[in-house]
Amino acid sequence: MKHLKLFTVSLLLFQTALGLADDPPSTHGMLIFGDKTIYASHLPMFHRPHDYQAILEVQLPARAAALYRRDRVQTHSRVYTISPEQFVLPNVVAGRTSFNADLYRGHFERGGTLIAAGLTVKIKDVVHFRKFEGGATHPAQLQYLVFGQGAETFLAHFITAAPDFDQILSVSGAPPRRPRLITIAGHEASSPLREGEEFNGFQAGPEIYLETGDLE
Repeated sequence: MKHLKLFTVSLLLFQTALGLADDPPSTHGMLIFGDKTIYASHLPMFHRPHDYQAILEVQLPARAAALYRRDRVQTHSRVYTISPEQFVLPNVVAGRTSFNADLYRGHFERGGTLIAAGLTVKIKDVVHFRKFEGGATHPAQLQYLVFGQGAETFLAHFITAAPDFDQILSVSGAPPRRPRLITIAGHEASSPLREGEEFNGFQAGPEIYLETGDLE
């Protein structure tokens, strides 16, 4: 989808103007992934105030970023999450500001290991932001957001309606100039991509994260 990034940011600002930013403050856990460029993906649910798909380019403090990269190499872990301070998600994203958070190896609510506390996470860019639509239906075929920088390209499943799944994968192939939405023909919308599958000029690499329970 052309100019998806500009569209989603504009939509975010429009939603905020409509008062959708009146959500109560909450802890918006996020997946952390990427190496040279670090991304944060909101861990969504279909109920307020967590009913948003948000992918952000973020900056961690230098020491924390070095620790995160070193820990990934030493432990071969794929899942890292942050537990932020409470805030209203649309307000923080629309302002492209910063927030405080603790960094965990693994899921912070499921036995994850704290590796850095009290970090200031800066939002450098908004890759994608969208509030889930009430009454939405699943697309006929799989859809993913493709994005990245340099040698790193990622896919994020385009979440629409319950039951659904949240999935982040690395893929081979150069990232597009702007994040865009792709449809994978001949693939059922309810079936996640698997490592090695080829599609639209890409090949799926290792899965970083898959969640179904929070989106039932």
